[in-house]
Parts: sequence; structure tokens; C-alpha cells
Amino acid sequence: MTSPRSVAAAKRAAHIMRLSRKGLSIAAIAAEVGCQRATINRARAKAGFKADRTGPRVASDDQIRACVARGVLDKVGAAELGMSTCYYAKRRRGLGLAANGQPGQRPAVSDDDIRDCHRRGLTDVQAAAALGYSTAHFAFRRNRLQLAANKLRRAAPTPGHDRLKVAVPSAPRLDVCEAALVAGAVRRAFDLNPKRAEVLRLLEPLVAREMRRCA
Repeated sequence: MTSPRSVAAAKRAAHIMRLSRKGLSIAAIAAEVGCQRATINRARAKAGFKADRTGPRVASDDQIRACVARGVLDKVGAAELGMSTCYYAKRRRGLGLAANGQPGQRPAVSDDDIRDCHRRGLTDVQAAAALGYSTAHFAFRRNRLQLAANKLRRAAPTPGHDRLKVAVPSAPRLDVCEAALVAGAVRRAFDLNPKRAEVLRLLEPLVAREMRRCA
């Protein structure tokens, strides 16, 4: 005997199929049937429907091109065409169109601009400064295009640079630890009391050697 729950599920699946054949989006079907989108996707998959979570396209590519040509922002174009701003931006980038900016706003950087900076050998810091963006944002866009970071090129040494280094040796520099040891030894030398017996015993060989040298 079929349970009431199975009967209700079968009726719901049949209703989902009728709405899907009419071309309704998954969001519209969910609002009509009153169930979750995951339930709709499972029912559509069992019936052999294409797994399209966004449903049929609500706008054509020509409509998106027209919105970009009119200079509207992504959120305005998305509202006119009845889609989310993220989906509108994804469709626009797929058509190779740059985003429109507000008046006074810096122009958007396209992927071609990122590739051009990388082709010229600019580092992330240099390219970000040229485009007016942060270094982290440029690095994020570069990684998304699967481009390796350019390294800073060092200037070529001038002729005779090696001979100059040999002719003018640098003065010896004390290591940080050695300098600290020397400073500590000097401080402790002034703390010695010559009247202490152990100090006198240490000085006796030195005094005798100096006396023999001066004799």
C-alpha cells in the first residue's frame, strides 16, 4: 500500500514537471509549489531535464549588450532584465564587455589591461600603481588569469664595478653580537676593584711580564 507521503511527493513532482515544461525558472517553480530548490532539481533530474539551476535565460545577449551600450551600471541593467547583479556581471564578462562606472568613478580595469601590464614585465606593485589599484587586488586578478608574478629586474652592473670593489676594500664591520660583547667587556673592566685579592692574583703574571720586558 502506498503511503500518503509518497502520493504527495508524486503529485508534487508531476506539478514541478508541468511548470518546467512551461519554461518557468526554478525560482518561480519554488515559489509556486512551495518547496526547496533542491527538491525541484531532484525531480527535474529524474525526469531527464537538464541540470540548469538558473532555469531558462531571462535575457538574451543582445539585451545585455544594449544595456552596456547605454552606459547603465550592472545593478541597473540587472534590475531592468530581472536578474541578479552577479549573474548580469557574469554574462557581461562572458561577452567581453567592460563594466560601466559612475560619473567621476575610476574606469574599470579589464583583463586585457592586466595582461598588458604583465606582458610589459611590471611587478605587482608597479602595475597596481599604474592602474590605480591596490597590490593585493592586482595580484588577485593576475592569479585569476593564471599569470605568474614578475620579479623586480636589477640594473646591470657598470663596467669596472668588480675592479672598484677590489681596489677599495670595505672597512671591517663588527657583528652585532661582537659589538655587544665588546661593550659589555668595557663596562665590566671599569667595575673591577684592584684591591680585591682575586684581581691581584690575576694581575701578578701580567705585572711580572711587563717588568721583565722593561728591564
